[in-house]
Amino acid sequence: MTTQKIEVFTGNCSLCDDTVKLVKELAGNNCTVEVYNIRK
Repeated sequence: MTTQKIEVFTGNCSLCDDTVKLVKELAGNNCTVEVYNIRK
């Protein structure tokens, strides 16, 4: 099985942090999660 890439764009807020955490939990072992902070 191939690894899927999930990209998450955040604004560095508390809602974004919760969303990133949830995405990482749900992604599983066959997905990589890349997080991009648009404020940087």
